Amino acid sequence: MMPLSHATPAFEKSYASHLKHLKLQGLQPKTVDAYARAIRTMGEHFDWQIDTLSADQLTDYLHGRIASHSWSAVKLDLYGYKFYVIHVLRQPWTMPHLIRPPKTSRLPDIVTVQQAQAALPGAGRRVPAHGRRVGVCRRSHANRRGVAGAAAQDHQAADEAADPPRRARRRGGGIEQPDRRRGRFG
Repeated sequence: MMPLSHATPAFEKSYASHLKHLKLQGLQPKTVDAYARAIRTMGEHFDWQIDTLSADQLTDYLHGRIASHSWSAVKLDLYGYKFYVIHVLRQPWTMPHLIRPPKTSRLPDIVTVQQAQAALPGAGRRVPAHGRRVGVCRRSHANRRGVAGAAAQDHQAADEAADPPRRARRRGGGIEQPDRRRGRFG
């Protein structure tokens, strides 16, 4: 915990009230710690005068924090101050859309073939660097779905045409190596 040794008595009183409200709202301990830390660091930055911050002051503060902290840390600072304004100062929150972190897209847990091809550019195309197909293996996908007979053979023929067979190489380049598990030459 950051020492409040240089804080004004008014800030210490408001900070103690903030801690009480955090506990009374039943927030998780990590959330209480993050919101309390946000108020301490904000108080230190603004010389312990955070009760009457303008939107411009808060915007400048959060912009400076983005340069050195993650978006989630900056959001916790904003939400901690919002909690402070609403519960300690008992004022309405008047800065609703102050920050908006960049949107990230995540793949769902279960992906259809079409979704995977849409999300992965080049899926199913031939990759010139190593000559292997990238994407869904039709043969194994067809067998899993229960496609048998001519349809599975058609998929297998298409896969073999796209991926010519490679020569089998002997382990060790043709030199007999001792089998370490049995202690013999193999």
